[in-house]
Amino acid sequence: MQLTRFDQQFIRLLVHSPEHQAIIAQKLEHNQFLVSSENPWRRWVKNLAQYCALWLELIAAATKKVPTSLAGDGQAADQERLYYYEENPQLVEARARYLHYHLLGASFQAITYQDRIDSTSSCPGWPGLLFRLGALLLASVFQPSQLSLRYVRIVRTVLLVPNRIPAHAGAEIYLFRIYLFETNFLAARLRERGVYVNLIASTTPLTHYNRFLIGDSLKLCNPYQQDEYPHFQRNYTCRHFELWSPEDIVALAGYYRDKEKPTLNNVIGVYTQGFWLRIQLGIYEENAGKEIAAWEDSLLQIALQMLERHLDLQVIIYPHPLERRHPQKTQQHFGRLLTSHARLRIDFSNQNSTLTFDQVGLGLTTMSTIGFDRLYLGFRTLFFVPPSIFLVNEIPSAYNALFCASPHELAEKIQAVRPMSHAEFMQQTFGQEFWQPARAAEGR
Repeated sequence: MQLTRFDQQFIRLLVHSPEHQAIIAQKLEHNQFLVSSENPWRRWVKNLAQYCALWLELIAAATKKVPTSLAGDGQAADQERLYYYEENPQLVEARARYLHYHLLGASFQAITYQDRIDSTSSCPGWPGLLFRLGALLLASVFQPSQLSLRYVRIVRTVLLVPNRIPAHAGAEIYLFRIYLFETNFLAARLRERGVYVNLIASTTPLTHYNRFLIGDSLKLCNPYQQDEYPHFQRNYTCRHFELWSPEDIVALAGYYRDKEKPTLNNVIGVYTQGFWLRIQLGIYEENAGKEIAAWEDSLLQIALQMLERHLDLQVIIYPHPLERRHPQKTQQHFGRLLTSHARLRIDFSNQNSTLTFDQVGLGLTTMSTIGFDRLYLGFRTLFFVPPSIFLVNEIPSAYNALFCASPHELAEKIQAVRPMSHAEFMQQTFGQEFWQPARAAEGR
């Protein structure tokens, strides 16, 4: 993303610390997501409507009568509670289960973007802030940017979340979806108010979207991130980190705890990421996504070549959830494959692909998080990655043995790995199993 001078002014408007300002700017400049593929004028009108709605919400909060006293027990309970922010209210319960998996007995209060700002006590000077925001919105008409389409949402987020946290010493919050534009803004505002900020990294390698982060503690969701952290630490304010687990660990642990891990040497699963569709839908910049899309096509071709060479082999393609949500487009995209081989199947079922790991002997993917989930649970997995996008040569890691940068290398690794059991594969690659079912049986 190329920041305009108005974007730079917007960053300075919301964030006071020069260190925080620099990290936010760097993260945005390295961003490859598109905010919207809509007509810019239509999106600007929506932005203006959201701006007017924010004015009305804050005026209502400013005129609302606040009780002169609070019940002591309720206030004490608030002071003992931890908070977490998940913008999507539909994921609130899943996030709570994840936090309880790692922090047994803790009490959490959820905050979502659908909550209301019910007081202006935590945002003094808000009228001046909104007037300056309005000026930047008008200026962005003449110099639009991807960030300007998100101005109002970012401002509302940084006003909303602190508003839901009582001001007291030791306030602490956990933030999910740290790849979003607004998360670094929010983390900066919270830290500047004295709130301790925990970032949940999600399973995706830090390299992709999280090279620049603001927070106090980083909870890693994938063992590979332990190798990445020293590489990016200079770009973080987080001085503490610890390895947790994938965000879906509660469902995964419940499903796989008592299951066997059949070797299934003759069954290969290909997990796609649908970059071809992300580009079509305007979710990802074409220049950034086309190389990965091409590599994904190459991965499918390699799988087809394996079918031709090994008559006992079966290949199952597991489309990305985005591809499943657009079945017509996906059927057309994969249509030529469906008729080419009888031993190739595309799973269009409604079952979550993470719950099919025991149906596949060897998993192949480009850089899908599902590949890291498979490895965390101890299932054989290989990655086919373009070196120009992924920093495989710069980060020392045991995972590097699984990152294949050419069709020849991938074909050789497939042949070497197929005869192994899952346990042999994990021992040879990492010297250990990451996930312990006994821990899951204890409710953790």
